[in-house]
Amino acid sequence: MTLTALCAAGLEPIVARELEHLGFKPSEREHGRVTFESDAAGAAKALIGLRTAERLMARLGRFALRDFDDLYEGIRTLPWEDFANRDDAVTIARIRVRDSGLSARTSVQSVAHKAVYDRLSARYRLARLPETGEVREIRLYIENDECTAGIDLSGDNLSRRGYRKRTAEAPLRETLAAAMVLLAAWRRKYPLYDPLCGSGTIPIEAALYAMDKAPGLDRTFGLETMPGCPREAFRSARESARAAVRKDVRVRIFGSDNDPRALELAGANAVQAGVDGVVDFSKRDMETALPAELEGVGDDAGFLIANPPWGGRLGTPGEAHETWKLMGSLRGRFPGWAMGFIADDESFPEHFGAMPDRSWAISSGMDTLRYFLWRQKEREGGPAER
Repeated sequence: MTLTALCAAGLEPIVARELEHLGFKPSEREHGRVTFESDAAGAAKALIGLRTAERLMARLGRFALRDFDDLYEGIRTLPWEDFANRDDAVTIARIRVRDSGLSARTSVQSVAHKAVYDRLSARYRLARLPETGEVREIRLYIENDECTAGIDLSGDNLSRRGYRKRTAEAPLRETLAAAMVLLAAWRRKYPLYDPLCGSGTIPIEAALYAMDKAPGLDRTFGLETMPGCPREAFRSARESARAAVRKDVRVRIFGSDNDPRALELAGANAVQAGVDGVVDFSKRDMETALPAELEGVGDDAGFLIANPPWGGRLGTPGEAHETWKLMGSLRGRFPGWAMGFIADDESFPEHFGAMPDRSWAISSGMDTLRYFLWRQKEREGGPAER
């Protein structure tokens, strides 16, 4: 199969790196998409193991089109029956059109939907498909008068690991939290601390990464109920993933918040994720937090990674700016530490009081976010890197 990992725009390099780590060879990197070749066993491995991708899509075809007749014929010739059972509900879930004569999305959706149903009705010899089974989501990318058609293999979004049963207000998506940890290049030997942890997503994702625990190990996927998917593929992939988990890993991962309810949720989520013995959550005010309060840290410089409030997510922009100014004191209280923060405003560094060493623009849903990173610095008495 030709498989495509879908991700937030801006995270393509980190998703490609993940795929390489899992043993795949990415062949194409486009806006929000990284493509590679594999089989059902490889698809199972990718679904279970990817931390920063949002979905995995099987690309069924790519064809040129000049008009709606070309669209209908191109879609109708693709083997949808390999991925949809006779009673499944097939929907056109996403259409992206760019630089094409076919710009009417509703018409594209209608024509493509008819072509898929005509194909499935003929293959299953039914006058009308019952649509009582699983929902199968089709995605179409029409660019430069060429259509790429694929079907989602994930089921629920890959960010839904299964451990976050309850969340605090405006939670961070798990895939984005994992990306923040990976983009910061955190390694197990360094302490990691989130002083605004909320329901604990960043520390939990860091712990899963530190333990080499695959994020999708405890959930199911759409591919598992598709026609022809060998059960052995997922059984083998899960066995390999479980065998790779490092249960004896020793790391220093901390999260704190001044909201007792949020900490209760974080603790419950850590238990659900199987990392409750790896992450240390405590009640603490961000404005007064110190490295000495974190057990086993001492003078070691580490990584401070957080998702602070921002105007489109919590409160007002003005309230967010005040919080960002207060966060500036972290630089003095955590000297030498790398720091990574995400926000919806390019002016975050101005309020924080320092320009980052690097930043990334990340388009997630309707939001365009910025991830700002300050690297570890040398301190008096020796370098932070040891």
